[in-house]
Formats: sequence, C-alpha cells, structure tokens
Amino acid sequence: MKNFLYSVAGKTILIIFCTLLLVASLLSLVGGLACVSADIYTKDEEDVEEQFQQDWVKGIAHIYLQDVRLRAGRATPEIMKTNSDAIIAVFAWNEETNDYSDLCAMTADYRENSESKNANTVWLDGYLSKGTRFQIEAYDKTGSLRTSLKYQALAFRYRYALWWIFGISVLLLIAAFVTLMTVSGRKTCGGELVCGLSGKIPVDGLVAIGIWMLFLLDEITNHSGPFITLGPDSSGEVLFPVVVVGLVGCGVIAFSILTCMNIAIHLKLRNLIKTTIIYQVLHLCVVILKKMGHALGTFFLAMPLVPKTVGVFAGISLLEIIGLNMFFYQMEQVMVLWFLEKCLLLPLVVYVAVMLKRLHTTANAMAEGELMERTDTTHMKGVFKEHADYLGSIANGMNIAVQEQVKSERMKTELITNVSHDLKTPLTSIVNYADLIGKEKSENKKIEEYSEILLKQAKKLKRLIEDLVEVSKATTGNLEVNLAPCNAAVFLEQAGGEYQEKLSKANLELIVNKPEMEVPVMADGRRMWRIFDNLMNNICKYAKEGTRVYLSLEKVGDQAVICFKNTSRAQLNISAQELMERFVRGEQSRTTEGNGLGLSIAKNLAELQNGKLDIEIDGDLFKVKLLIPCR
Repeated sequence: MKNFLYSVAGKTILIIFCTLLLVASLLSLVGGLACVSADIYTKDEEDVEEQFQQDWVKGIAHIYLQDVRLRAGRATPEIMKTNSDAIIAVFAWNEETNDYSDLCAMTADYRENSESKNANTVWLDGYLSKGTRFQIEAYDKTGSLRTSLKYQALAFRYRYALWWIFGISVLLLIAAFVTLMTVSGRKTCGGELVCGLSGKIPVDGLVAIGIWMLFLLDEITNHSGPFITLGPDSSGEVLFPVVVVGLVGCGVIAFSILTCMNIAIHLKLRNLIKTTIIYQVLHLCVVILKKMGHALGTFFLAMPLVPKTVGVFAGISLLEIIGLNMFFYQMEQVMVLWFLEKCLLLPLVVYVAVMLKRLHTTANAMAEGELMERTDTTHMKGVFKEHADYLGSIANGMNIAVQEQVKSERMKTELITNVSHDLKTPLTSIVNYADLIGKEKSENKKIEEYSEILLKQAKKLKRLIEDLVEVSKATTGNLEVNLAPCNAAVFLEQAGGEYQEKLSKANLELIVNKPEMEVPVMADGRRMWRIFDNLMNNICKYAKEGTRVYLSLEKVGDQAVICFKNTSRAQLNISAQELMERFVRGEQSRTTEGNGLGLSIAKNLAELQNGKLDIEIDGDLFKVKLLIPCR
C-alpha cells in the first residue's frame, strides 16, 4: 500500500483526482465571480430577479435592434428587416442630449406586415418603463428566461457555498498535485529515477500540443455556442455540444497535468533545458556555426600574411562601399555607420598594437642578452602567436648554446688547471736540475751549453703554463680582481722605466705623452701592470728596429684612453679580430719568442676591470687602445 501511489494505477487516480478538483475549483470560482458581478451578495432575491430580467430583455433587444434605426424627428423605430418574432425598442427625444436616448418600451411580438402600420398600431406584449416591469413573461417565447431564472435562484441559494467549494478544492488540488509531482519518475518510494515514455518527450513539444488543444477547445466552443440554448424546446442538440466541450476541456486539463509531470521528471534528472526541441535545434546550430567558424578560421590562419592582410582590407572596404550605397543621400546615417565602424576597428587596432609591443619587448630583451625573457602569449592568436613561439625557440636555442659554451669553457679551464698542476711539479724539477747541471764544473763545454738551453726552454714552458692558467681564469671570470682608485699616469711612468733597457736593446725610442693632471681610474694595479707588461713585451718583440714607440694617455668623457703605437717589423697580413685570439701571433714565421697569449690575456684582464681593449691595424702601424673607467 505504501508504494501504491508510485504505481501506474495510483498515478492515474491522482491525475483524475487532480483533473476533477481543478474543474471544481474553476467552476466554483467562475460561479462566485458571477455572483459578485450580479450583486447577489448585496441585494435580496427579488431585486436580483428583477435586475436579471431587465438585463435579459436588454441583452435580447441588443441583438435584434441592430436591424432597427429611428426615423429623423420621430420617436418610433424604422424596421429594416421583417421578423415575426422581433424585439423592438422605442426611444423618446431627449432635449438635453439632443438625440434619441430615453428608452420608452421594448416588445417581443411584432406582427407581420407591420411596415404599412404607423407607430400607433405597434402592438406591445410587454415593456419596461423607468425601471417598472410590465408583462415580462411575454418576452420569453422559448422559455429560456424561466430556465435562467431557475439557475439564478440556485446560484442565490448556494452563493456562499461556492467559495467553500473553491477553497477546499484548491487545498485538495495542491496536496494531490504535490503528491503527483513527488511520485513522478519513480516506481517505489526512494527508488531510482526512471525516465519512462512521457519523460522522453520534450517539454516544449508537450507545451506546443497543449496550446493546440486550447485553440481546438476555443474553436469547438465558438461553433457550439449558437446551439447551446436552454428551454422546453431544447433537446439532444443542447446536450451534445456541452458534453463535447466538457470532455475536451477535461482532456486539456489532464494533458496539462501530464505535462507538469514531465517537467517534474526532467527537473529531477536536471536535464529540463537540454531535452527541449528548441535547445537541441539551437545546440545543433551552434555546433554547425562553430565548425564553420573553425573551418574558416583555419583557412584564414593558413593563408600567408600578405594575402590575409589584403583580404581584411578588401573586406572592410567592401563593407564601406555597401554602407555608402545604402545611405548615399543620408549623411547622418553614413556618419553613424562610419563611427560604429571605427569603434569596431579600434579594439582590433589596439590588439595588434599590444601584440606587437609584446613581441618588440621580447626581441629587445633578447638583443640585450636576457635570454630568459619570454613573450606573454595571453590572448595571442595567429601569426603573433607563431612569432612569439619563434622568439621562444630562438631564445631556447641560444640558451642551450650558451650553456654548452659555458660548459665547454669550464671543462677547458678544469683541464688546463689540472694539466698545469700536473706539469708544474715535474717542470719545477726539470728547471732545478737543469740549473744544477749548469753549475757543475765539467771539462765538456757542451754540457754547460746544453744545460743553459734546457733551462731556458723549461722556463719558457713554465711561463706558458702560467699564461694558460691565467688566460683560462680570466676568460671564465674566476680571476680575482680588486678594483681601487689609481693614477693611470703612474702606469705609463712605470712602463717607461721598466722597459727602457729592453727598448734600447731593440733600438726603439719610447715617447710618452701624458697630461699634467692626474687621471684617476678604478682598476686593479696588479692586473693593470700585467696588461702593460704583455703589451710592452709585444712591442719589444715585434716592433721594427730604429722606429719610435708611442705611449699616450688622455681622458675622454668618463674613461681614460691609453694608446700603444708602434711600427711592425713584419707585414701584418691578419685582421685585428684574429690577432686577439689565443695562440695567434702576428709573425707567422715564429722566429721570435712568444706563445700568442699576450693580447688575449690583456683583453680579458681589461674586461674584468670593466674596461675594453681594441686593436687597430693600418698597414705596418700597430695600435692598441686601452679604455679604463675613470673614478
């Protein structure tokens, strides 16, 4: 019994019960409102009956008086259509309103051949005058008035009971309807939701059928209206239309309840909107439009940039031409369209500008060495996204190359450091033992000569190893540098004093040009002297005998510029960039001392002190320019 209402029989009973309660509620409500409009609650029964009779006569008269018009200047009607059972109204002339507005009498019996009679021969079987009733029964030829009076008396008797019926019916209807909605979609109490045949029908389809049924009911009511008459002469022709209208109305109500059940099932399943026909059609249209848009977008993006730009420009121009043709003589509309077009194009132009700004920022950062910079690709589409990806790929490639280079340099440094460390110990022994051999007294003069050569070459090798370690550390930035205020002129004086003897042996004349004022610089004195030492050694080795060597100092802006100039002994058939590389010597014959690391070491030491070293070659003129920041 607990699950009876969840069964088909229980739901059917609830549907019928709801239908009957709804019919009872509507009928009682209509009856109650009719009683209110007829003033049944404020008048006694006789007044109600008299008012009803007057309204009945006026209603019948209104139908037939459509064929009656008054003659000008007379208070009698002119018959437009002969009718043996016509109702005629007689109006009196009203001096205040200046028209025929006072109703004098009505009749329901007009004799044949009345067109030949004057107003005095019109027979009145009953009439109303100033609210007084006279022979009212004479109007009721078919008995409809008597029947209507019976219903009026019945309504007066049960005028209060109608509202009780309405209230009780509504309460029971609410309870039954809530119960029916609760059991909808379930076969047992607390059971799973089951979408039956009714649940598979779209809600908007049921609503459309319900609207069609309402129109059908309206048509049946309109066509049945003329046959619904009450009286002693009415027979089966009266009952049939009433039954048809009632059955169709109950069917509409029952169908509406079934539609509510369908809505309840879909609400429980949370698919009310998605199961409607309208949603399915709109969803299909959206899917089709998306696919078309995706296809067009793919085709548009696949186009080269130049044809794509030309196509967009041509499309905008075509729209402008169409707008001008449509509103050629209406400049206000043309200006409005022009303004709207610019408002629509403005976001596109701003979008392009923002995307280009992002790409420019990334490219500028990469140009300055910030390889970790990436383009913000938020809302970036098409060729802009591709360009951003290209920049990212370039940055990644450069990062990998830099990392590989750093790794290679680190491995070289480690290799040089390890090899140098391993070579220093036996090399020190070779130098020491070569020195000892040279000091030993021997009758063989060759031994002393060989020991000198061995000692010389061992010291050269030791110097090469030290230079390799130093250039490796300078290149990787592992060399310790302590910047401090220095006077650049002191380095020139020191170089002139230290290398005066070597320059004289090489038959070179040193000319030093320096300002009288101090030129303070931020540099490491030990590293600066190593730069001067390397450059002056190169001059002593490679400068042409009998020439002058120029060493100058000047302050240019916030930098001290130190220049070394000499004339090369041999012809320089090499570029300045190649000469700065390691193990490269200007003298290709290698008849002089040197290992080709002096300039490379000097360049790296200058960069470690935030300076710069440049080489200029003009024929045999060799010029080195050292730039150091001033304090």
